Amino acid sequence: MQGAGLAARLEPAVEGGVRAQRHRLRVHLIRQVVGSQLSARVSDRFGRKLTIAPGLALVTAALCGLPLASDGLDLVGVMACWAAGGCLVSVGPTALVSDLSTEADRPQALGMLRSFGDMGLLLGAGKRSWRALACEAVAIP
Repeated sequence: MQGAGLAARLEPAVEGGVRAQRHRLRVHLIRQVVGSQLSARVSDRFGRKLTIAPGLALVTAALCGLPLASDGLDLVGVMACWAAGGCLVSVGPTALVSDLSTEADRPQALGMLRSFGDMGLLLGAGKRSWRALACEAVAIP
């Protein structure tokens, strides 16, 4: 504490992490609000199936361009490409499932789509952490 005021101080590494998460949340919210609306319009205009392949192409291009980013501005461009592709990929299947299911089955179908997506993320993270532990257990001299 300094003087009569209360000053919360964090270690530099923790403060940097907090700032990074704040910016990440801001980008995620912008992506969800702006990107999803634009992606829904593109999906309505060109068709549900035709938005998935370009979205995957944008995500793949961003992943390939990530190691080539040399400064912060390049990284912002790569992440914008990744966000645009992610919006197209996330909106297309949801709209397709909504179109193909009946009014009575739509909530269950959308719930299953969301659950399978979450399970895929969970399994991917689990596999990645298992691989990291396996690589850590092998000592390389």
